[in-house]
Amino acid sequence: MVIFDTSMVDYYSILEISSSATEEEIRRAYRKKAKELHPDVNTSPDAHHQFLLVQKAYQILTDVFSKQQYDRQRRAQDPLQSYQEWAREQRLRQERAARQQYIDQLAKREHIRKSKMYYPYIAGIYIISLVVLSFCLAILLGCAFLILKYSFFMFFFLLPFICVAAYVLKFTFVKFKEERAYMAAIS
Repeated sequence: MVIFDTSMVDYYSILEISSSATEEEIRRAYRKKAKELHPDVNTSPDAHHQFLLVQKAYQILTDVFSKQQYDRQRRAQDPLQSYQEWAREQRLRQERAARQQYIDQLAKREHIRKSKMYYPYIAGIYIISLVVLSFCLAILLGCAFLILKYSFFMFFFLLPFICVAAYVLKFTFVKFKEERAYMAAIS
């Protein structure tokens, strides 16, 4: 059984990668660091030692079992770092999900705009809203005319019609605004 002393060495920082790096990212980072620290290229006195550390980091992080064991010991040592990594991964996951949702929204928007029903739908919204508004205003004006022509007591008889017309007016304005906002969002 291999035991890693992670109190001295952080293999992720040696390769300059995050703990959520994929195998391809680990391989790329290893090649970059190996080229940089190879004793034939790097003339510093500790180049050989650094190169061996890079090789050890690559060896540990590419082997699934060793990496899992290393990560477990690393998390056990510093719970705050483990939490910070978890929080960073959650943020990245949320950003990816938001980006994917935005891309899906753009695709949906483009699909709707190319649809044959897009412009008739917009025209329908305006025409229906105009008809409903005209109808409600006609009811309200008719009620006002009857009240003024006959008597104020007619108001109590016409009150349900007035309330329905006022409610429909309000509802129509709200729905019209919602539809316009939706169409603006997908346009």
